[in-house]
Amino acid sequence: MQNNRTINQGYLPPDKYLKAEEIAQLYQMVCTEADQARKNGSKRGIINWMLIEIMFGTGLRAEEVCNLQIRDLPIYHGKDVIQVRQGKGDEFRVVNVKQSLKDKLAEYIRFCRKGAKPGSPLFVNENGQRTLRYRISHKGIITKRTELTARLSYHELYMRLRRIGNRAGLGHLHPHKFRHTFLSFLYKVGKDLRNTQNQAGHKRPETTARYAHVFDDDARRQTEALYAEVYGLSGKGLAV
Repeated sequence: MQNNRTINQGYLPPDKYLKAEEIAQLYQMVCTEADQARKNGSKRGIINWMLIEIMFGTGLRAEEVCNLQIRDLPIYHGKDVIQVRQGKGDEFRVVNVKQSLKDKLAEYIRFCRKGAKPGSPLFVNENGQRTLRYRISHKGIITKRTELTARLSYHELYMRLRRIGNRAGLGHLHPHKFRHTFLSFLYKVGKDLRNTQNQAGHKRPETTARYAHVFDDDARRQTEALYAEVYGLSGKGLAV
């Protein structure tokens, strides 16, 4: 069992992340639907577009996306980061974002969250339900009750992405696939394991190291050299 766990931590199967052409295919679909939504004055396509943008652009976990508030965004605090207040283990961290994502977040808020208070969720559940959060003392006494605007639930996020994936012809999309994709490409462009670990919010570098194997160009070149030198293989197949 220990050996299997070690193997799984060190290798990310290809079906766990999206290839570049699949990303382009998905973006084309959600951008087209968002443009149509702007013309129609509807929000659904814009919400879906923003979800894809933020998940591809930050690598946040599903619950971290659902928990985002307006005050966590650059448009509120002025920094080039998104604040993650309720990360895994309730740890706080920041995730760097590029200018284009900041601009898209500002546009999304103008269309879909105009007038929302700083403590309001970025993404709201479609069913419009509200939730009550209680703070209870160690003696069982309720000391504070806060009514919250209903944030997007994990279930709704999961189902939205599943429907988006089907419409884009990509099959089953799930939230963690976006995280795997972001971290894989982030490591590829910088080869900086420490930065990838910080962006991911991983406690252990061994957890992050699995993304170093996704686009291992050196290993690929060595394999091709092996086939050419030892086995006499060329681009047309087995040399005779």
